[in-house]
Amino acid sequence: MTVHHQALALLRNQRFVEAKSILSRQVQQVPNDHVAWYYLSLVAYKQGEREIAIKLVDKSLSLSPRYVEALQNKGVMLSELGHWQESCAVLTKAHKLDRKNPNILSLLALSFKGAGEYGKALVFIKKAIAQDKSNPHLTFNMANIYREKGAVDEALSGYEKALLLNPQFKEAYNNLSATLIDLGRFEQALEVLSDGLATFCDDPELMFNKAKALSGQNQWLPAIECYDQVLAKVPSYTQAIVNKSNLLKRTLKYEEACTLLREACDVLPHEDVLRFNYAMVLQALGAFQAAAELLEEFTQSEGEFKETAQFNLSLNYLTRGDFVEGWRLYEARKHLPTTARKVAIADKPIWRGEPIAGRHLLVYWEQGLGDTLQFLRYLRLIDTQGGQLIFSCQKPLHRLLERLTGVDRLVIGETDLQDVDLVVPLLDLPHLFNTTLDTIPACDPDLLVPPLVRKEQNLTVGMCWKGSGTHVNDFNRSLTLDLLAPIFKTDHSFVSLQVAHDQSEVISELSPYDVEDLGSGFSDFFDTYKALEKLDLVITVDTSVAHLAATMGKPVWLLIPFVSDFRWLKERDDSPWYPSVRLFRQAEIGGWSAVIDRVRTALEERDF
Repeated sequence: MTVHHQALALLRNQRFVEAKSILSRQVQQVPNDHVAWYYLSLVAYKQGEREIAIKLVDKSLSLSPRYVEALQNKGVMLSELGHWQESCAVLTKAHKLDRKNPNILSLLALSFKGAGEYGKALVFIKKAIAQDKSNPHLTFNMANIYREKGAVDEALSGYEKALLLNPQFKEAYNNLSATLIDLGRFEQALEVLSDGLATFCDDPELMFNKAKALSGQNQWLPAIECYDQVLAKVPSYTQAIVNKSNLLKRTLKYEEACTLLREACDVLPHEDVLRFNYAMVLQALGAFQAAAELLEEFTQSEGEFKETAQFNLSLNYLTRGDFVEGWRLYEARKHLPTTARKVAIADKPIWRGEPIAGRHLLVYWEQGLGDTLQFLRYLRLIDTQGGQLIFSCQKPLHRLLERLTGVDRLVIGETDLQDVDLVVPLLDLPHLFNTTLDTIPACDPDLLVPPLVRKEQNLTVGMCWKGSGTHVNDFNRSLTLDLLAPIFKTDHSFVSLQVAHDQSEVISELSPYDVEDLGSGFSDFFDTYKALEKLDLVITVDTSVAHLAATMGKPVWLLIPFVSDFRWLKERDDSPWYPSVRLFRQAEIGGWSAVIDRVRTALEERDF
């Protein structure tokens, strides 16, 4: 057996130390043995010495520049290091020397995909398929290119064809189902996964996808069971741990989520994603100090969670009433895709609180309607001194806010504002004005209404039980109308302020109760304002209606979860933001029944 054959046999049996020994002797004795240098590069690569492997394969190619196998594997090494352009260049040389090799064509396609050149990638993968039409891996690679390019129909077709060529192609089942899940086609994904799991019983990747598809259908408990099966096979599967913890929270099993993440952190202490999610579940449980200590660690690092941790730490401080640190860290929201709002004139200088004499300042809305209503009180504090204050609000608020004094121009959106000199987002203002619990400005007087003379007879009470379904915490703050049924049995008149995308759903919910639907007549918040003027009391979950009613000075009974939004602080039944608000807070996570009982009792006893 030649040295080359002996080394190759050792390589195939993963006996790398022995292979390296005989190959090192060979190149000492025969320095121009390009095959031995090449095999040495493979040994180095298998042992994780990637940069050394590149140098060794370069030595081989310096001795034999047309050595196709070495060029091919150098291209693979470079691609696995993420050096896509270099990989493309090397594999192009290999292709010129062996134009009909489907493996080289496929590798070249994948390198162009890595470089983001999808057109070239498709050209080469199609050439590879033309050379080997029955190879399912080539069709699978083409589907992956289409998927990354965003051509999902072609990707789905490619995965399906790969499975026709090989019905036992596990990765094709995986990617086909994952693509369907990304498209929200959960039922089809489950059908694909049923076929895949029939062949690859309890495969963790396929089971992981099944859990995601079930989650997409709001089948929380079956999804949790699937994640349990995944973790039984792969206990260190971090994303499965995180996803399961999220579903436990979604089903209000916060303590179980906390235990799961704490134990995972003990086993995998360097997994930032686990430690961050552990901090978040601690915060959701009201363990603010413990959560803050963990989040603080992330803010001191340069990892992927730094800005998210800063933002959540800001909410932690704000909830505890530490406005100095809270508003300072709240700046982090501008760097997160879920909370940042890009505006058309973001290139203008940011206003830092200086007088604006002779200039035009644009204050623009961000986040929700309730945030705008809560923080517009700060507009009165801006010292214009001969300048002009422009306020950009959301369309549903425009007609309502036309009555604001101190605002020179009220606009919807920020386009065509060529005369703007300075800009600032609305939620920067609490920090710029150094707001503390003791210095919160009063609500804007332009929206206040005179209190109604309290009637001796029954009150007219406005009800709102759902917020926006797109809110990240909506499952924890919105209610079903049935939960409020005990309230409707009291001696008062009730009207619905609820507005929905499909108002017929609200009307259907109201049908068993003697509650008048007003929401159907609302086209914007001015209509809501006019309806609120006639009410004695508003009972609502944490929505923009609560902010509007409270800004007007209306008595508001606000129903909030155990750990609420930061603005309602903690362990209080009043609000420094709104004197007319009374908080009815859960005593435990999910404890709405006790909250409703307290509200019913207060109504019966006329405890206003």
